[in-house]
Amino acid sequence: MDTSTFVQRSTTVVRADPCGAQHAAMPVENEGHAIGEVVDRLALRFPSISGARILSEVHARLASFVGASVRDFVPVLVEREVAEALADAARGEDS
Repeated sequence: MDTSTFVQRSTTVVRADPCGAQHAAMPVENEGHAIGEVVDRLALRFPSISGARILSEVHARLASFVGASVRDFVPVLVEREVAEALADAARGEDS
């Protein structure tokens, strides 16, 4: 599955906390790689669901985190939310 669309640019996101200190968050390239791994794991976990559907779900969930200042946990959160949605969909298909 081609996950290159998730890698936006090779840079590190830096955020400032309320005290003015800056913290380096997950580099965007690492987030893109992590999201690609999420897609691969979800495809293995839900073989009856199309890759296009999985990508669509991941993109939708990823979009909900666009303004997040702390990016470190975005891939984990996306995977949990998408897995839950796909599990619900798989249960609905079995009925």
